[in-house]
Amino acid sequence: ILHLTFQNIDLMENQIHNVEVATLFWGLIISATSFPTLAPILSKLRIFCTNVGQEALSLSLFNDVLTWVLIQFTIAISSSSPTKYHHITSPRTWIVVIFNLSYMLFCGGLIKPILVRLTDKIAEGDENYSKDMIVRVVLFSALLCGFIGDYFGSHFIFTVFVFGTSVPSGVIS
Repeated sequence: ILHLTFQNIDLMENQIHNVEVATLFWGLIISATSFPTLAPILSKLRIFCTNVGQEALSLSLFNDVLTWVLIQFTIAISSSSPTKYHHITSPRTWIVVIFNLSYMLFCGGLIKPILVRLTDKIAEGDENYSKDMIVRVVLFSALLCGFIGDYFGSHFIFTVFVFGTSVPSGVIS
């Protein structure tokens, strides 16, 4: 249905260049479960702590992460090549995909241990490290990650989200 709709709409000077990519993008956006919306609904229905509620939250979170990964791939495809059916073989697409994969490994393998070590130093009472410093480091790093992701063709929200998953819980509080 979305594919037929986009074929009939006149956009950008009466031409749609990537009907297939637009259809894929909007299909992904519509399929997102929205974890932040589901949690208050389950809480209001008082099934938040039941097995069904926990299962729904887990699947919603998994669906949101998978949707963001697929949106990243769709953005990489749509921004790569002007030819109609050769987006996946474009070098630009693979640069974005390789950047995203290496960025996720970088955040999980290097950034998270550094932040854990910083929070341990603060917990030990080391006078060279303060709570204000860790908040500044996290906020500046989030800004920097968004800039780097945008530079390499990734969506800035995705890179900041991945960085946020590598921040240990309780750092900002």
